[in-house]
Amino acid sequence: MKKIYDHNWLSIILGGLLLIVIALYNGYPLLAPDSFEYIRTGFGVYVKHRPILYSLFVRHISLAHSLWIVVFVQGFILSWVMNFFISKFSNYKLNLFHKLTILLLMVYFTGVSWYTSQIMPDIFSGVALLIFVIVLLRKLTVTQLCLFSFLLLFAIATHNSNLLFFTASTIILGLYGLLTKQFRKKHFLLNQYYVLLFIVFASWLVIPLINTTLVQKDFSHNNKFVFYAGTMVETGLMKRVLDDNCAQKDWKLCQYKDDLPPHKGKFLWSSNSPLAKMGGWKKSEKELKDIAIESFKLRYWPLHFYNLIKNTTRQLFNVRIGKLLFNFQNTKDKKKTIKTYFSEDFWNFYASKQNYSMIKFRFANNRQIVGLMVLLPFFLLILNILKDKIKWAELHPLFIVMFLFVMNAATVSFLGGVSSRYQGKIHWILLFVIIITILNLLPKFKYYRRLIEKIHEK
Repeated sequence: MKKIYDHNWLSIILGGLLLIVIALYNGYPLLAPDSFEYIRTGFGVYVKHRPILYSLFVRHISLAHSLWIVVFVQGFILSWVMNFFISKFSNYKLNLFHKLTILLLMVYFTGVSWYTSQIMPDIFSGVALLIFVIVLLRKLTVTQLCLFSFLLLFAIATHNSNLLFFTASTIILGLYGLLTKQFRKKHFLLNQYYVLLFIVFASWLVIPLINTTLVQKDFSHNNKFVFYAGTMVETGLMKRVLDDNCAQKDWKLCQYKDDLPPHKGKFLWSSNSPLAKMGGWKKSEKELKDIAIESFKLRYWPLHFYNLIKNTTRQLFNVRIGKLLFNFQNTKDKKKTIKTYFSEDFWNFYASKQNYSMIKFRFANNRQIVGLMVLLPFFLLILNILKDKIKWAELHPLFIVMFLFVMNAATVSFLGGVSSRYQGKIHWILLFVIIITILNLLPKFKYYRRLIEKIHEK
């Protein structure tokens, strides 16, 4: 049985460099507006509505010296997990060239490098998803299982949206495994599924425990209902609930029910929004919690279901890169954050292509479309030709990833509305698993089987 350190570390190191090629091209790690909040939180300026774990990761991995160290570590972590995934799910032993070719295709045709190169926790959603599939479907040593469990717990706990997504997915897959006897057939590994179940539920304790300890018990207030209220505004559910209840309820938001903004962003962040006029997040949380609870009454379920189907469908195809990667050259608070905590990095940050609006996102987005349009029909053609030779278990990794892909779209769009960032951060995994599946199916064609046998003989 292979030990965890038997892998090709040169492949992992070179793969890690490939995965941060966008940061290298930019001249500095990519930064979104939330990146600066994560940085400040790591240094003690706490933001109560988000988990603190990724902020601590940035603070300590950077050594309070450079954000470059953070993206390098993110790249190496993802490269290691992807290489491990390839070794576990490829039917043939792929060498350094093959593995780097796969990663190069991923970097060119997907947004994986854009998310790995950012100071954001988004890349850890992809890390968690790959580990989840590995643990569920492949037998691991005790050392491997412990290491992956720790990394999975950390990855889930870096962002609130991961909690509901992985909790719901784990429960549904467990029920599916029982009903279809996947556990009995050992297609799903029962003992390792229990580990997944433990990790997912442990995440619900880890996030509040760490935040409550470090943020002096201020994390207990219900900002999650404020975010959900923004989604209610965007889907039209808020207007419906207010129209039905304002005659009986003494809600402050009732006076603004005919002036609700069309988008959750304006409701949550605008200085002129109804939320701001009500006193802001802290003063409005109790009322918004009452409204949210009211919205789950039976009469609103059809509207919930309609919004779930509509927004999930929209979210599945909303993977555009670059929406929040602004030019921060003229924003004083953002420049101050980098100058305060990473002073030696400041001129690299200031001179980056991002801050001169020199990065063209359109080309990158077009490549994502081309990659999917070329690969998917080719894959479907192979499935059709080989339909009598393919065993169901051979497609398990792909089916699990597709299920998780849809579950992510459903949970994030339900909680936070539709955003390209929410699905884009894991979109690349679908193409990654399709590529590996194609490589596994090609030997079923006689020509490719002989070719692969010759390669292995050499």
